Amino acid sequence: VPGVIKQRLSSSKGKKGGKGISHPGKGAGAPQEQQGADGTQAPLGGVPPEPGAHPAGPLGPPNLRSPRSNTGSESGSVEPRDPHAQCELLEETLIRSSADIEKAALLCDVSGWHGMFSTASRLPSGKYSGGVAILIRRGLNFGVTAVPNNGSFEHRLLSVICEIPYFGKFLLSSVYLETRVGLNELNLSILAWIADLQEKYQLPVLCGGDFNVKPMRILRLDYLERASMHLIAPDVRTYATKNSTSVIDYFVMSKSLADMIDGIFTVTDHAFPHSPHRLVCLHSMVSDKELVPVLVLPPRLPAQKPFGPSLEPVDWAELDCLSDRVSGKVGDPGTRLQVRRKLLDAAYKKFVKLFEQT
Repeated sequence: VPGVIKQRLSSSKGKKGGKGISHPGKGAGAPQEQQGADGTQAPLGGVPPEPGAHPAGPLGPPNLRSPRSNTGSESGSVEPRDPHAQCELLEETLIRSSADIEKAALLCDVSGWHGMFSTASRLPSGKYSGGVAILIRRGLNFGVTAVPNNGSFEHRLLSVICEIPYFGKFLLSSVYLETRVGLNELNLSILAWIADLQEKYQLPVLCGGDFNVKPMRILRLDYLERASMHLIAPDVRTYATKNSTSVIDYFVMSKSLADMIDGIFTVTDHAFPHSPHRLVCLHSMVSDKELVPVLVLPPRLPAQKPFGPSLEPVDWAELDCLSDRVSGKVGDPGTRLQVRRKLLDAAYKKFVKLFEQT
């Protein structure tokens, strides 16, 4: 639409999952309505494509594998899969070293993505666990700033500060909570760290990933209320095996960002054969017409005089004499209106000049 910049937040999660922020390509087709397996429509106005079809648009980059990837369970991979995504949040990449990060970032750069990664952690058994990443499509008017992370769980949480036109500044985080332990001490510490980032930087947070717990577990806590956040999850299952299905991939975000979200849905398209996880997409259409004007008050002046040398006090005696003369002439009924205005303007100019010297 001419004159309107459309923003589309898109989150994708797969076995080596991903989530992010996107800008629809020129000529991109409109997504079609999707229903879950139980016939219910995706919440928040989600509009996913029909099964077996994906909205037309530019082709996404090829699958990217780390140099040590293989077909075994320890393979590390980087897979930007949604052709419409502006940003993807990836979890469980299993990238093992800084050298692998450099090579993966180079592969992303060649494919048109700017990648930020954290390495996986080596377990006592010798296997690797975790590793998260944030991929942002190049060529977009995005500002990205790295955020220092907690070293004790840097393989499970990665955050950056993003600045997007009409969307503003916010903290974007990719999270991968520990599996099969519920909300243990480590997982609660990661959630607390996300809330601390919001307080430290005074910015809203958009956090997506593999939480490895059902949304109700977090909703039962007072965490969302105390941190002024919302949890947004799809209706359709995001994790499916032969024995169970559940929704464990979703988003937690500040309330100010939640108001901008149009919809969230699980991608069941066979063109994205992630297993056992499925891609989860979050999108928002934001333009200047949807911005709400907010009154910004000037900062308060300090009540105490600042320490250090100061200017000499201004002599207001001359202004006092001028004010008395002007008051007398302005109050005289015989003074013409044009003369009164000139006298008041002269007194005001003198006052402004002296006031700017203080």
